[in-house]
Order: sequence, then structure tokens, then C-alpha cells
Amino acid sequence: MSAKLTITGTIAVMKDLKTIDDTKSLKLIIPEHVYQPRDEKTVTIWHTITLWGKDAENAHARLAKGSVIEATCSISYHKTEDGRFYTNFNVREIHYLANFGKNKRPEKQPEPKTPDGEAA
Repeated sequence: MSAKLTITGTIAVMKDLKTIDDTKSLKLIIPEHVYQPRDEKTVTIWHTITLWGKDAENAHARLAKGSVIEATCSISYHKTEDGRFYTNFNVREIHYLANFGKNKRPEKQPEPKTPDGEAA
């Protein structure tokens, strides 16, 4: 049995859709800003989550940077050949909370211009 995590956040980076062993894969990166009182500063922790199969294809078609999601993930841990550990978050369930995907992006408003046609 693996651990389970629910993460809610805004997509900061959306990687390209890849095919691994005939299965589609998509990585989304979500930042978490954590205040460290001892150092009196805020640090950013980056969480990479991976979607597979139809979930990856649907997310690739519907989501973009800035979209807000909630994902329930299974967690697995791996050790590299050089002895470093890393964590995998594999999405088991995803909900689109605020969708600014490819077909839903708000139109960019034209910049205001002065009467002589110059940008304001």
C-alpha cells in the first residue's frame, strides 16, 4: 500500500504530453510558498505530479498554466544510482477547479492608446 496525498494549487508549468510504453504521460508542476520564520523569508517548494493515459490526454487538452486543480495522488519513493532519493506523485483522481485551458483563456485586452495612437 502506498501513501496518498491531495494537492490543490495553480499550475505553474505544464510539460509536453509524452508517450511512455504506449501510454500517454503528462507532468504538471505546482508551487507551494512556505514562510520560514527562522530565516524570515518565504521559500518555494515545487511539486511535480504525473497524469497517465486518458487523464493525461484530457488534462493536456483542457488545462494550461494558471489553471487551478485538485489532485489525489499516490506517492512512491525511488533511489537514484548515485544515492539520491526522489518522490513520485501519480495522479489517481483530478478535479478542474478553475479552468483557463487552451480553449478557455480569457481574451487579452488591448493596451490603451493615446489619441495620437501611441501606447499609453
